[in-house]
Amino acid sequence: MAGRPKKPKQEILEPKKVLTKRGTLVTMGPEFQRNKWQKGQSGNPKGSSQLDSRIRAICQKMTIPGAVKLGSLAMDQPFDERGNLLEPGTKAYEESGYVPHRDERVSVAALGMLFDRAWGKPKAEEFEEPERPRPNLKLLSEKDKKTLYKLVLSMLPEGTREEYEEDDE
Repeated sequence: MAGRPKKPKQEILEPKKVLTKRGTLVTMGPEFQRNKWQKGQSGNPKGSSQLDSRIRAICQKMTIPGAVKLGSLAMDQPFDERGNLLEPGTKAYEESGYVPHRDERVSVAALGMLFDRAWGKPKAEEFEEPERPRPNLKLLSEKDKKTLYKLVLSMLPEGTREEYEEDDE
């Protein structure tokens, strides 16, 4: 029987304890040991497939017609292949076979996609709340402190004020 070559028998690996760079002792399972990269070994030894580059090329060819279609959806009016707006009632408009969608959600989604592609997605900025100065209650007079205390008490929910109220005798 000289057909297919025999598959090499996979070595059965036992779980192995390994000390990490951080000094933690971890157990490496058999699957992890089998798939662990070796020093100097490529993470993608076969490289990217030819199919990836062909798909990318097809998508790149569809960029301009796709942008025209997005513009058409965004404006709810047809465009020609050069990106010129076709006016209703013209021969080119009739030949385009465009059917208006009249749905604002479609227009908004298409506009968002157009803006993202034209100007890039907006960067998420981290909002840092400014540091608020803390009031120095020591600077208040006794009268002002009592006024502030009553104001704070008035903001408490009903039924919780009683435990904080003082006798004004």
